[in-house]
Amino acid sequence: MKSFTINDFENTLIKLKIKKGDNIYILPDLFKLGKLKDAYDNQKYYSMIFNSIKKIIGTNGTIFLNTYTFDNARQNKDFIYESKNCTSSALSNFFIKKKVVRSIHPMFSVAGLGKKSREICKNNSTHNFGYLSPFYKMMNIKTKILCLGGDFSRNPFIHVAEYFVGVPYSYNKIFKKKVIKNKKVINKKFIYFVRYINLNIEYDFKKINKILKSNKIFIKKKIGSGYISVGDSSQYFNNVCKILSNNVHGLLKKNPNYNKKKYPYY
Repeated sequence: MKSFTINDFENTLIKLKIKKGDNIYILPDLFKLGKLKDAYDNQKYYSMIFNSIKKIIGTNGTIFLNTYTFDNARQNKDFIYESKNCTSSALSNFFIKKKVVRSIHPMFSVAGLGKKSREICKNNSTHNFGYLSPFYKMMNIKTKILCLGGDFSRNPFIHVAEYFVGVPYSYNKIFKKKVIKNKKVINKKFIYFVRYINLNIEYDFKKINKILKSNKIFIKKKIGSGYISVGDSSQYFNNVCKILSNNVHGLLKKNPNYNKKKYPYY
């Protein structure tokens, strides 16, 4: 596994046109980038990465990360807003312990730090990907998706597009457990947009990447053992919507094997 320095990292971000005032949504897959020199443990690694991004975007920029809590559903647990643990990346767990602004969703919360954090992560709808969700609002402030090691096409904005176009292989589900903030139960119905499990759908990310690349939606640069990719969230959303508008199953390797006696058939 190759190594890289923090200067390599910062120079790569600059080459990818990350600049002061940018709003950045981070998708971390850091192990794919290799070893960071002088990062003697994981916390040092995360701190160096985070501080470099913060330095480049400055005080007028904002950093966003997922702070998902899937264990609430898997382990039949209530959602405690003040909890400082999440089931997203290790970088997200590092991030959530800072003085972030966090959206209230029992499974799909997003946290922000910086100028636009309150605008994006407060006063949201109860839907994970719909109108006034953090993802919807991020697109309206020209947020850049920053993939640290991962595949650019594999990001949550794909599901925002699926929701708005109305794909038939997913549906809205109500979160049944309690949502608690300041020791008080929030009496709202929180919704999350999920796939029908029995359909066993599989995305064709090679095809999606090919379309995104041909339309110049993202750029990427080599660093260490992997790549860093950057692209505009609204442009990504619009391109995925176009794919789905032409073919509602256009993101998939094959059409689902629907049972025509059950939903989504009527």
